[in-house]
Amino acid sequence: MECNSYMQEHIYIAKPSRIFKQSLFIWLFVAVQITANCIVAPTFLRLNQVFRIIFINAILGLITIPAVVLFFKYYRHSVGKKFVVSYNSLKFIDNKTGESIELNNSEIDKVYLVQNKRLSRLPWLFHEYFSFVDTKQNKIIVTSYFMDMSEFWLDTLARKVSSDKLIRELKTYPII
Repeated sequence: MECNSYMQEHIYIAKPSRIFKQSLFIWLFVAVQITANCIVAPTFLRLNQVFRIIFINAILGLITIPAVVLFFKYYRHSVGKKFVVSYNSLKFIDNKTGESIELNNSEIDKVYLVQNKRLSRLPWLFHEYFSFVDTKQNKIIVTSYFMDMSEFWLDTLARKVSSDKLIRELKTYPII
């Protein structure tokens, strides 16, 4: 987080260390699938049991493919972007295109928090996002690569966003 005291705004970016920590479990599952193919596949090939290789890859693919898709969606939505919290507004800036979305705190109608079910053991366990929607239906989506909701509420400049407008959703697959 950068703090600009002149304009009273806090700037959040997706840090590589945070992305690494949250996606490590995803890449662990991918490594398990690759390792299973390197170790088990030659044995099954010698025994002419190709259907077992296909079955193992299908089962592991049911977990790894959605996990990798989720990672890339969160990554594309986070890297090269800034989330700016100021006293009167929230702003989401795409540094590559120069596009920005700004919402006035007083016009924010709903705050959605989409979390993964905590009892889940799926590789995207640590992925979640929250979004702000104003009265004109403009929307800012903030992934967990920037911050989580508790970090947002702790920001001193975010006090004008009412927590009464929070709508919490638990999903098995929290895709944007």
